[in-house]
Amino acid sequence: MPKPSEQREQQINQDPMREPDLTREILQLAQQSLDVPHTLVVMPNGATESRIVGDEDLGLSDICRERLLAAIDGADIAFDEDVSSDRHPVVTDTIIADPGQPEIRWAAAGLKNGGALVACAPEPWESTARDHAILIGFARLLSQHQNGTSTGTRTESTRLRDLIAESARDGIIGVDAEGRCRYINQTGADLVGSEPEDIISMPVNKLFHVSWDPEQGASLDFSAKNSTDYHDVSLHRPDGSALPVDLTVVPNLDPSGGVNGAVVRFADIRDQKAAAVAVEQSEARHQAFLQMTLDSVVTIDEDEQILEFNLAAERTFRCQAGELLGRRITDALISERWRDWWRAAFESFSRDGGGPLNGRRVQITALRSDGSEFPADFTLTRIPMRDGWVYTLYIHDLTEEKWNERRRSTRYAVTHMLAETEVPADALPNVLGAICEGLEWDWAACWIRQPGASQMVIDLTWQASDIDATHLERVSAENGFDPGHGFLGKVWRLQGADWIEDLNEPNDYRRAEAALACGFQSTAAMPIIGRTEVIGIIELHSRQVRERDDELIRMFDSLGSQIGQFIERKQVEEERVQILAREQSARAEAEAAERRLAFLAEASAQLSASLDYEVTLSNVARLAVPRLADYCAIDVVNEDNQVRSLELADVDPEKEEAGRRMHEEHPVDPESNHPVAQVLRSGRPILFSDVDEDVLRLFAEDDEEYLQELRNIGIDSAMYVPLVARGRTIGVISFVASESDQRYGPSDLALAQELTRRAAMAIDNARLYREAQDAVRIREEFLSIASHELKTPLTTVKGYGQILGRLLRRPDPDSDRLVRLADQLQEQLSRFETLIADLLDVSRIQQRGLELRPEPTDLVALVRTVVSRFEYPAEPEPRHTFAIHAPSKLDGIWDPDRLDQVLTNLLSNAVKYSPDGGVVTVTIEHSLTEQGDLVEFSVQDQGIGIPEDEQGQLFQPFARSETVQRAISGVGLGLYISQQIINRHGGMIWLESKPDEGSRFVVSMPRDFLSTLDNAEVDTEDGT
Repeated sequence: MPKPSEQREQQINQDPMREPDLTREILQLAQQSLDVPHTLVVMPNGATESRIVGDEDLGLSDICRERLLAAIDGADIAFDEDVSSDRHPVVTDTIIADPGQPEIRWAAAGLKNGGALVACAPEPWESTARDHAILIGFARLLSQHQNGTSTGTRTESTRLRDLIAESARDGIIGVDAEGRCRYINQTGADLVGSEPEDIISMPVNKLFHVSWDPEQGASLDFSAKNSTDYHDVSLHRPDGSALPVDLTVVPNLDPSGGVNGAVVRFADIRDQKAAAVAVEQSEARHQAFLQMTLDSVVTIDEDEQILEFNLAAERTFRCQAGELLGRRITDALISERWRDWWRAAFESFSRDGGGPLNGRRVQITALRSDGSEFPADFTLTRIPMRDGWVYTLYIHDLTEEKWNERRRSTRYAVTHMLAETEVPADALPNVLGAICEGLEWDWAACWIRQPGASQMVIDLTWQASDIDATHLERVSAENGFDPGHGFLGKVWRLQGADWIEDLNEPNDYRRAEAALACGFQSTAAMPIIGRTEVIGIIELHSRQVRERDDELIRMFDSLGSQIGQFIERKQVEEERVQILAREQSARAEAEAAERRLAFLAEASAQLSASLDYEVTLSNVARLAVPRLADYCAIDVVNEDNQVRSLELADVDPEKEEAGRRMHEEHPVDPESNHPVAQVLRSGRPILFSDVDEDVLRLFAEDDEEYLQELRNIGIDSAMYVPLVARGRTIGVISFVASESDQRYGPSDLALAQELTRRAAMAIDNARLYREAQDAVRIREEFLSIASHELKTPLTTVKGYGQILGRLLRRPDPDSDRLVRLADQLQEQLSRFETLIADLLDVSRIQQRGLELRPEPTDLVALVRTVVSRFEYPAEPEPRHTFAIHAPSKLDGIWDPDRLDQVLTNLLSNAVKYSPDGGVVTVTIEHSLTEQGDLVEFSVQDQGIGIPEDEQGQLFQPFARSETVQRAISGVGLGLYISQQIINRHGGMIWLESKPDEGSRFVVSMPRDFLSTLDNAEVDTEDGT
C-alpha cells in the first residue's frame, strides 16, 4: 500500500492535463486569495513591456498605466529573503489617475530575479498585513517558476503547479476524460470534508449539483472546450450536508484539440451569501425608513432622474411613485419660475459639492401633480456609489408653517392697528382689511348693536378690488337679526365663532341666496365680545369652498374678544374724562391679575398634591394666608347636617390658637343668621367690604362673649365663599382681613371664588378617587349578585325540566299541571333572557351608546300592550291591579322597542317593590311648554318606598337600595338602562318616593324625538 505522499506523486505524474500557463495561474490564484477584487501586475526586470493581468477590472488608460508602471519601477523593493535595512519586501503607494478615474492604491513584492508582483485597486482600498503575506508567498512561487522554467524539466513544472494548487485558497480538482477525480488539493479536500485519497477516482458529478436536490440536479458538463462558470452550485459532502460554492471548469485540451479532462476550481461562498442577505436586509431597512419618515424623500441620479419616491412624497405631491420614476425632478416637482435656478445650483453641487445647495436648506416653490404650488424646504445630500453619485433630496412642506405665519402676522397687524388707533370707527375698516388680506377672505362686514337695541345692524364693509358685492350689501342693510335667529344670530347667542363650508348645502344663513349670487361659497363669523356681552359680529365671505379650520375659529374668538375689548375701552374713554386714572387702574388691575394668576397656579400645584379630603382643605387655608387673607377658616357640613370647623389658619400663631378655641366654643348653627350658615343655605358668596359693629352683632347673635372675641380679632373686611362640589354646597371658606388694612372688593371675591372652585375640584377628585375604590368593591359585589341571579333561573329551569320529564313519562299525565309548569318554565327563561339583555345593554352603553330606531309610535297603545303582560302573571298571588290614566291616543316619534324596555322595567319594579299587591297606576300627560312639545308618563305603586338618602344612587349601574337588596332579587341595571334610553330621547327620568308610601317614577321627553336628536347625542357623549 503506497503512502499518501507517494499517492500524491502518482496523482501528479499520472495527470493527463497539458502543462498550463503557470504564470497566469499563479496570478489568478493570487488575485482570488486577496480580500477584494484586484488587478495584478508582473514586472520582469529590465523588460521593455510589463505584463498586466486583469487590467479590464480597472479600465486603465495608457497614460495611467504608464504612470503606474513607472511608479512601481522606481520603488525600492527587495525580495523577502534578501532584505537590507533600507529596502522593504512590500512597498505601498498611490498614483493619481486620469480625470474621471479613481485614485489607484498599489502594493508590490519583489521577485528573485528582479521585477515585482503588484496588486492594485481603486481607493479606498488599504492593503493589510495578510495581503502583504499573500503577495510575498506568490512572489516566491513566481521566482521558483522562473527557475523551474529555465531548467526546462517537466517534473519541476508539475511540482510547481502542484505547489501553486496547494497554496490556493480555493479547492482545485483535476478531472480526467471520464469525469473522475485524479487530483485534489488539501483546501478542496477540506471543503469536501474527506481525505484527498478518499476522493481520488470519484466521479465529480457525485460532488457537485447545479440544484440543491441531488436527485434533480443537472450534471456538470466537462466536454465543453470553453471555460464554464457555475455561480450557484451545491457541494454535497459525505456527511450529508450541503455547501454553496462558486465553481469554474477549465477544460484540458490534447494536442489535437480534444478535451481529455478539466481543472475544477470551487470556492466556499457562504460568506458572500450571508453578505447578500445582509445587503437585502439593509435595503429593506432603507426602504422602511423611506416609507416611515414624515417628510418627502426623493432619490435622483446625476441626470436629475427620480430613482426613489417615498409615501410621504406621494401624499405631499398627490401622486403615485410610479408616475414620476424616471422623470427629471426639475420638470416634475419644481415650479417653473424656479427651474433655471435649480439647474444651476444642482450643476454646481454635483460638480464639486459647492453652491447654494451645499449643506443648506433652501426655500423654493414646489409643484404638485395637479398643478398647484406650495412653499417647501429642499435639502440635498449626495452619496458616493461605485459607478458615480446618487442624490437624496429631503422636501419639507411649508404650507402649514406659512399659514401659521400668516395667522401670526394677521394677529400682530390687528393688535398693532388697535394699539395705534384712538377711535374705533377709524380702526375697524383697517382691521377688516387686515383680516381679509392676511387670511384670504374676499368680503367682510361688521355688524354693531347700538346701546339699548335688541338687533344688530350692518355698520361697515370691506371687499377685494375685484369683487362686486353690492347686492349682498343692500340685502344686508335691509335685514338686521336678533340673538339666536339664523347663522349670525346663533354666533351672537353662543358667543363663539362659527363656519359654513359650502353655502350651496342646507344651512341656516338667511342671506345665502344673495351671497351665492355674488359668487361667495363659504362664510364665517366671529363675535365681537366685550367684558360681559356681544357688542358686534364680523362676517367673512370667500369665493372658494373653504374647509372648517378649528385653529382659525379659535383665532377668530380671540380676535373678536380683542376687538370687543378695544371698542368698549374706547367707548368708555370717550364718555369719561379721567383717561389717565383709568389707565392706571387698568394697569394696577393687570398687575393684580398677574399676581392672582401666579397665586392660583401655585394653589393648583399644591391642591393636586394629595387625594386626601382633609389634607386638601388644609392646603387651601395655608395657601390663603397671608396672600389673600390674614385669617382663613374652613367649615364643612357633615352627614348629620351639622357644621364642623375643619381647618383654621392665621398670620399670628397666638390668634390662630384663640380662633380655634372660639370655633370650638361657638359652633355655627345651620339655621342661624351667621354668614357661614347663610352661604350654606343659599350657595351664594357674601362679601363684607367693611365690617362694622352691626356686622359683628350679626355674627354673634346676642352672644356678648362671642361678640367680644370677634372684636378682639379686629375684622376689617371679610368674604364667605361656598365650597361647591358637583352642584352641592359642602362647606364654606371664610377669608378675613384684620391686620393688613385690606378692603375686599369684587376682584378679591372673584379670586377667592376661583381658589374655592379649584379647591372644590381637588376635593371632587379626592371624592372620585374614593368612588373609584368603591366602584371596584361594587363590581365585586355585582359579580357575586349577577352570578347568583343568573344561577337562580337556571337552577329553577333545571328543576322544572326534571319535573316535566317525570310527568311526561306517566301514562296519564296531568295536563293542567304540565301547562302551569310550562308557564313557570317560560317565566324563568324570560327572567334569564332579561338579565342577559340588561348586561348587553350596559356593555353597549359603556362602549358606544345605545342605538335608537325612531318611528311614529302611539304611546298609549304601547303602554296598554306592556301592562297587559303584567296583568296575568304565572304566579297568581299576590295580585296587582293596574290602572291607566291616559288619552285615547298620543302619537310621537320614539323608538318603540326601547320605550317598551323602559315601561317593562318600571312596571317590573312597581310589582317587585310592592310585594303585598295593590294598585299600580300608569299616567300619561301631554303639555306645551316653553321647552317645547313634551310628553310625561309615570308609574306609581303602593309598595315599600325608598328612603331619600338612597334615591340618588338608584340610577347608577349595579346600584340597589340597601333597604331591599337582600329581600328582593336583582342586579341593579334596569333603572340605569332606562335612564340612558330616556336621555337618548332627549328627556329625563326621576323618582318621587317615601318609605312605606310607595314610589312614583316620572319620565318627561319631547314628543318629536328627531328634533332634539343632535342634543341627545351630545349629552350622551358627555356622559349624561
